[in-house]
Amino acid sequence: MVGLTFTIEDPRVEYIKAKLGRLRGVLVLVSGKGGVGKSTIATLVSLNLSSRGFSVSLLDMDLTNPTLHIILGLSLTDMRIVEDRGVKPIDIWGIKFFSPVMFIGENPLPLRGSSIVNSLRELLLISNLEGVDVLLVDMPPSIKEEVLEIVKYNVKPLVITTQDPLGFWSSKRLLRLLKDEGVSSVALIENMAMEEKATLGDYIKSLGYTHLGVIPFDPAFHKAIGDVKSILTSNLYNSVSNITDNIIKFLGI
Repeated sequence: MVGLTFTIEDPRVEYIKAKLGRLRGVLVLVSGKGGVGKSTIATLVSLNLSSRGFSVSLLDMDLTNPTLHIILGLSLTDMRIVEDRGVKPIDIWGIKFFSPVMFIGENPLPLRGSSIVNSLRELLLISNLEGVDVLLVDMPPSIKEEVLEIVKYNVKPLVITTQDPLGFWSSKRLLRLLKDEGVSSVALIENMAMEEKATLGDYIKSLGYTHLGVIPFDPAFHKAIGDVKSILTSNLYNSVSNITDNIIKFLGI
């Protein structure tokens, strides 16, 4: 009829909500800008939760520039697709790992607009999460489609920031976006910190959000990238381990 409009909801949205709702916790690592160590923290938190007996899945959702496999020391030949009620994860150091690299290899993936949302939904849809307690999703640095999409699924965002003015500026904008979107449970970590004190503690509290801790800068960590044994003995891993209790409490697991 003239004048009537109809909105057809993507059936994948409700399916993904139900799928993630069966897990004990979903932690989505986000940042307003790149270079804050978000992917590194996602990897280290996953390793630490796994060492504590949780069944952990780690999903690299940076569709155009995935790098988690490099931190974990995985080569392209390790990234084979095996289908079993979806795409099976790559088991590495107790983590069930998924990455766009499994599909695109070294090829660039210049996505725009709705293609970003569709690809994000497809990865969440086809990833086999059977037996998983906690899913960690490493998002690209963004204050746009990716963040607006992922918060639909009742996840808990963890904002990673540095203590410099650029990090604070972009993180505050991202936090305000999450507040405007009605996301009630958000946490923040100050990474690569030169000061031990929580500089954004009062601001986070004013939003009703949670400050999880401060992680000192580890100038030697870059030497451990690609070697999980070295990562597990690094100062940075120890620092992450020290605030994992706060992460577990934040997730309610």
